Amino acid sequence: MCTGVGFITTDGNTVFGRTQEYAMPLPVQGAIIPRGHVSTSQLLTPVTFKYATVAIVMDGKMKDMNLAEQLKAFNPEMAALVDQSEETEMIMDGVNEKGLAGGSFYFGNGYNKYAEVEDIKAAGKTPMRGEEIVTYVLANYSSVEDIKANINNDVQAANVKNVLGVAQPQHYVFYDNTGASIAVEPDNYNGFTITENTAMVFTNTPHMDWHLKNLQNYVGLDYYKNEPREIGTTMAMSAGKGSGVFGLPGDFTPQSRFARAGVLRNLMVQPKDAEEGLHRIYNLLNQFDLPYGIVRTPGEMIEGEDAVHYTEYTSAYSLDPNKLVLTVRTFEDGQIQRLEMTPDMFEGDKVLRATVSRKQTYNVLSAN
Repeated sequence: MCTGVGFITTDGNTVFGRTQEYAMPLPVQGAIIPRGHVSTSQLLTPVTFKYATVAIVMDGKMKDMNLAEQLKAFNPEMAALVDQSEETEMIMDGVNEKGLAGGSFYFGNGYNKYAEVEDIKAAGKTPMRGEEIVTYVLANYSSVEDIKANINNDVQAANVKNVLGVAQPQHYVFYDNTGASIAVEPDNYNGFTITENTAMVFTNTPHMDWHLKNLQNYVGLDYYKNEPREIGTTMAMSAGKGSGVFGLPGDFTPQSRFARAGVLRNLMVQPKDAEEGLHRIYNLLNQFDLPYGIVRTPGEMIEGEDAVHYTEYTSAYSLDPNKLVLTVRTFEDGQIQRLEMTPDMFEGDKVLRATVSRKQTYNVLSAN
């Protein structure tokens, strides 16, 4: 259950943001990964970073988040993995030095089609787990056009389980600083289906083309209120300000979230620059925070207990290659945190890591 959105600013830049939902705390951190870094930890195939990248990555240190018992109950084989976990560069979402950004989103209900490792290698491609594709893409490609030209020749999602004991079903959205955006979906055993993301928003199942067609149900929505109208001999008064979007779906299914995000983004005032764009991302994605407890699945993590799905974090990125910015806020800390990647950080001999706050902090006011 994740929602993504992008804006093109009036000065010609692009911003991208997403929510990340799950049913247990994800150990994440900010990272700046330099050119030439070879990432091996917990990835199916090592990845060499052609392009420096700033991203939200899996921390790997699950034992530091008191997850051992929860994960052990979910999958008994994980007990040792929790203690042996290492830092990794598996990217949840990020942007590289060229201004190419992307995120990995859930794509369940049998929509994903992952090939076997042997078949991928036989086709001359690199096998990666489903949740590792964004890592490969941001490390290797410079633009949306670069992805379109090469991804189906280079890499494919493999049917290989991760430390949670599942082959995580995922699909992906990418944006670049030209304003281009695509959905990349592993919905066939030969590779990916690429769809132009003309709505500039993204959620989960079904396929991207279905979501785009579904927008036809909402073309009558507008930012102006509905005017009074005579119905028979009755004058029906307007319900007031906001009535122009009456009928906009408010639930948290992927279909409704896509429509809601698409309509609201389209009606919003266009941000003038990247800084204002980052603000607009959070302004819009506030609509998609899951109030804690409203989405539950019985026994998903621990038998006999409800797993509560919630918005773990919301991140937003400036894709301007001259000022690459990662911002994030977490469920536990509503204050926005910021990490910038400047050109002097593109080269380096190690990954720079930034702890993401998981405890509420405050910008304390002073009264004079």
